[in-house]
Amino acid sequence: MTRTCSSVLLALCLAMPAVAAAAPGGDPVAAPAADACAVRKPRRKPKAKPKSKPRARRPSKRAAPTQQTLINRGTVGVRLGATFAWASDDHRSEATEADYETELGGVAGVVYDKALNQFLHYRVGAQYHGRGFATEAGGKTTTATLRYIEVPLEVGVHFQASRTVTPYINIGAYLGALIDKEVRVGGDKKKELEDRFSTFDYGMNVSVGAWFPMTRTLASAVALTYSHGFADIVDHDADGVNVHDEDQTFNRAFYIVGQVHF
Repeated sequence: MTRTCSSVLLALCLAMPAVAAAAPGGDPVAAPAADACAVRKPRRKPKAKPKSKPRARRPSKRAAPTQQTLINRGTVGVRLGATFAWASDDHRSEATEADYETELGGVAGVVYDKALNQFLHYRVGAQYHGRGFATEAGGKTTTATLRYIEVPLEVGVHFQASRTVTPYINIGAYLGALIDKEVRVGGDKKKELEDRFSTFDYGMNVSVGAWFPMTRTLASAVALTYSHGFADIVDHDADGVNVHDEDQTFNRAFYIVGQVHF
């Protein structure tokens, strides 16, 4: 009996691997149970990348206009232009007053402009100024050509009309020294009349103009100036007869100039 039981147990043990091999899919019968009991970890969803915030654009700093930059630091301007000059009489007797015609002359020089604040500036310079006048007397034309070296000193107001133009208005004084003179009567040179002109002249200037940008370090300008002399430029008592000592003759002029500033 004991041998019979042992034989049955041995047969069962040998038969179990065959049963396992005969299971569908070739997998052991116990394998599904083991898989079913396995704990599956849930799949983690990939983290979404944080959206990058757009960088705030810094407001671009607009460069100051060329002419404003130049005048803030101080600018040197070279000028060249033309003048329309004449004389004005203040005579005791209307009979001795003359009708003067304009004479065309030239202007050339250097000026320095510097801003005092956002609206005010000053100007100082030195220039050649060809003045003069013409008048009819005794059926002959008398023409006086007067050449001065002048030093203008002006203050002004400027404002930014746009990025391409800065208008300004100047007012100030000038001092002039006569460096050359020529007087002709009917085409003939009169040396004795040349000696009657004073050496110095002074007066007031009123200018209207504008600066224009060209590059970051260069600007151009144009200006129209009215010049009003206060000095008597003629010695009316030069002939020794003290009858015209109260008569006076003054310089007057309009001149327009173009300038390059750097």
